[in-house]
Amino acid sequence: MFSDAELQIIDALELKDFPPEEQEQVLDRVMNTVIRAVVLRAMLILPAEVHSYINALLESRDDPVSKTFIFLKENIADFEDLIREEASSVFERITLSI
Repeated sequence: MFSDAELQIIDALELKDFPPEEQEQVLDRVMNTVIRAVVLRAMLILPAEVHSYINALLESRDDPVSKTFIFLKENIADFEDLIREEASSVFERITLSI
């Protein structure tokens, strides 16, 4: 079962029609890089006052990525577009390096 964050990345990379095994393979390769890219870009958008809260969410033990993505979605108007852009960028860099 995929987390909400993973499902958003699957959607951004247009992998919905791929078999679950292939989706998992792609996610294994890109997930951490996409998360870092999304969080870094969000930090540039959001005021400095919330940066420590985002860091605390990421350091929590209970599903930190989903909680962080929920917070970012509530605070960034075009968050899905941001995920799509960063996921596509990461995927493109990976495929170019192969």
